[in-house]
Amino acid sequence: MNSKRFKWVIISIISFTFLFNMGISFAYWASSIQSDADTGIGTLSIGTWDMLPPGYVGVSQDGIGSFITLDEIGTTNYPLTGNYILVSNINWNNAAFTPIGGASGTFSGIFLGNGYVISNINITTVQSHVGLFARNSGTITGLSLTGLTLSVSTAVDTFAGGIVGANTGTITKSYVTGTLTVSSTIESSVNPAFNYVYAGGIAGTNSGTISDSHAGVNVSASLSVNVQGGNRQSNALTYAGGLVGRNTVFEGVMRTYATGTVSSSATATANGNSTGNATAYSGGLVGHSTVSGGVKFGFATGNVTYVTAGKTTNTRFVGGLNGLGDATNGYRLSTQTVTGATNSIGSSATEANLKSEAFVTANLSFNTNDWSFDGTNYPRIIGNSY
Repeated sequence: MNSKRFKWVIISIISFTFLFNMGISFAYWASSIQSDADTGIGTLSIGTWDMLPPGYVGVSQDGIGSFITLDEIGTTNYPLTGNYILVSNINWNNAAFTPIGGASGTFSGIFLGNGYVISNINITTVQSHVGLFARNSGTITGLSLTGLTLSVSTAVDTFAGGIVGANTGTITKSYVTGTLTVSSTIESSVNPAFNYVYAGGIAGTNSGTISDSHAGVNVSASLSVNVQGGNRQSNALTYAGGLVGRNTVFEGVMRTYATGTVSSSATATANGNSTGNATAYSGGLVGHSTVSGGVKFGFATGNVTYVTAGKTTNTRFVGGLNGLGDATNGYRLSTQTVTGATNSIGSSATEANLKSEAFVTANLSFNTNDWSFDGTNYPRIIGNSY
């Protein structure tokens, strides 16, 4: 290696270590130096690697050499506690994909998208938690997930999200496009029976942090509960949101938006003198946020609908932004259609407003260090591939 090339590699390693230790959540880093003028550190749309940052495993389309394939995360040699980074685009070609973590595991490591795209993931796995990751308590940053198809029919309470079924960790600077359809049919002998479906474009439930992210996922969630026997009670509760089905923490959803359609359906039947109560939560951004200040600086554009069919009671919580719960500085597209709205939080804004750098940065606190604006598309995340 010539002296100039060696110098730039050493500078890159030292700079990366310094920035990472100073608390930078993520720096896109390319260590392949093609000439003396190349930069070893910076924000790149696509990374080029000769070596990985210390402690990381590279994930590629074919897993050749020292890299692994996406579905190897969570196996014996590549645990859910590990640190992983994409080093190529990955096209799953609509083949079946089992959520990372499987039926019972939780991802607790770090996953960095590095400007690459994961596309055409097809999830039909029958289990309680479904998404690219089943559960996450770690950090997912810079994930670009496009063309997702998630379609599951279950007989259990279900948590479904484009990125993760249930999030207790951190998801930031990530986005998802595609479709998500969940249908759960439960025959229960428990009294009273309470059953749930949570569905969102990024996460089914969130008790962690989701920030500077967006989803263009058409979300449809349905639950049918039938209680067996007499003098019993069935309760079917369905939560659907364009971004998150249910958020339970303060500032859990920050600087986000969703553009997909949302539909929530709940059916509760019962025999004889038993009762059946159906409740549907449906929101363009979040189905239900249980705490004040849980959702801040977000908008939604997709149409929102609901269906309830309870033998005894039917309850709906429907809104263009949140089905139930407040939002700080939230906006709804002025042409959005919301069927049976019960929650009118959020101000109305035009499509041009929500694509405008001046409007979004002033009213929604989107930072131009993280978001780009071209006036044609809704805001895009800097460093991710579109």
